[in-house]
Amino acid sequence: MEADATRAAFDVDAYAAAAYAQGKSLDDLQTELSGQLQRVRRSLYSLINERYEDFLGLNTSLTGIDTTIEDIRQPLAGIKQGIEHVHEELQSKLEYMDSRLAYRTQLREKKLLLRVFIDLSQLLDRVAMVLEEAEETGDAEEYVKCLERAAVDLSQIRYFAKKGEDHPFVVNAQQRVAKIEQSLLDALGRFLSRCLADYANASDESTRLIAQGLRAYSALEEVEQAEAIIRKEMVQPYAERVFGAQPGRGMGLEPDKFAEMLRDIMQFVETVGVPLAKGVDAQLASGATYHLGTRVFWREIATCMMEHLPLVFVPGMPDRFFKNYRAACEFAREFGGLFAFTGHLDGAPESEVLAADSTYIEFSRKWQLSAYFSIQKKLIIRVLEGEKGTSRSPEAGGSPAPPSNTRAPAVDQVALAQAKQGAGLLTDQATRAVWAMNR
Repeated sequence: MEADATRAAFDVDAYAAAAYAQGKSLDDLQTELSGQLQRVRRSLYSLINERYEDFLGLNTSLTGIDTTIEDIRQPLAGIKQGIEHVHEELQSKLEYMDSRLAYRTQLREKKLLLRVFIDLSQLLDRVAMVLEEAEETGDAEEYVKCLERAAVDLSQIRYFAKKGEDHPFVVNAQQRVAKIEQSLLDALGRFLSRCLADYANASDESTRLIAQGLRAYSALEEVEQAEAIIRKEMVQPYAERVFGAQPGRGMGLEPDKFAEMLRDIMQFVETVGVPLAKGVDAQLASGATYHLGTRVFWREIATCMMEHLPLVFVPGMPDRFFKNYRAACEFAREFGGLFAFTGHLDGAPESEVLAADSTYIEFSRKWQLSAYFSIQKKLIIRVLEGEKGTSRSPEAGGSPAPPSNTRAPAVDQVALAQAKQGAGLLTDQATRAVWAMNR
């Protein structure tokens, strides 16, 4: 058998299997293994002797290594010192560059601030000159163009003043800015009031002038002030004339009279408000947010109604209250439909603006519906129980009689049967309830 136990790939199991396959006896196998053992031992001895000689020669090989290390260490230490010196130099240069950059940034900021002061001063002079030019012109269109230019410049003045608000130059200029701003707003207010006073036939020229004035207010972000002027000059006098002339603060207001008042207001809105809103929307540039229908006409009309007719919202006379409430709801629906035209520049439909308006919400809550339903509930209960109510209705000119414990006369059986058959009801009590609700 050819096998060497000194090889790393020697496999004992394979060796024994091969001997068994050859039919060797155990004595022969023992003899071969003994020979293999001797070869392994000789190889081991040879390896130990070889490595031991190398170990003994290690001391001789390391002789002078300390000198060599020292010779290498000194240049490396010099290189390290050089690198540290370069690092310090670079750090110093970087700090110097950072300080220079910070100084440059400060200079740039001061330059920009100086530019702001120059622009602010020039804009103030220009606005003052434009206002003087506006006062000298006699043409309304040129006048409002001057005011519009001044409004644009004033909006820039506000921006520059905000950027340098803590600087003494801006602080000193604030008084002049406030004076110019007030002068411009006063001029715009007088111009808008004059245009609204002349707004009779909703002509294109008057609408264009009003739109230009509103555009100037929008540039100044004073939209609410412009809307307040329109409310005061155009809507309030008419609403005061319609609602303010009613005596008794709405107590016992006849439904026909109330409906007539609402029709009068609706006609005013159709002939004045809608053309004005359409014309203004067509003239204004993108970004302006005027909802004249809701924020001007509805707010003033609803406010005037709640101030002059507070008792119309009280269900002292339930039948009149219900008819007046139904007329008010119809008026609100028709009012929202009048301003449903497209063209609102902020993308919000007029119906959504109206529904979210605080005056609309207050107007809806003003109607005391819970008290009305409580009164009607008591009336229905009395009818169902057959109890006498009042001998004469207050609306018929009489005074209510105190409740009585006597039962009301029975309903005519023929009439009751006809009502049941006509309404498809099953019981007399249900018929009484329907009769009471219809009443």
